[in-house]
Amino acid sequence: MPLPIPIPGWRAWFRTLWPHTGSRLKVLDEYRQLGTKPHLLADIRERGGLGKPATVPGDPYASAFYDGRRSLAEEILDLAKADHQRLVRLIEEQPKP
Repeated sequence: MPLPIPIPGWRAWFRTLWPHTGSRLKVLDEYRQLGTKPHLLADIRERGGLGKPATVPGDPYASAFYDGRRSLAEEILDLAKADHQRLVRLIEEQPKP
């Protein structure tokens, strides 16, 4: 089933993609389980470029690409109820090679 674009907000997204309450609750529970994996979330945060500029001067296509990565990473972290500051500390406190 093709999804209408754009879907405003995560609640509308879940109702559209997961129309049955039981399935929707399972997906939300799995996102919450991600909250127990701070190193994975820190990696997603870094891969998504959170904490870095999302724009590439003079290149609107690269800017849009990085903005999309950033938006998705931020949404995943929000659904997992991640503590962004804790994730930043995990990265900063890594032993240096």
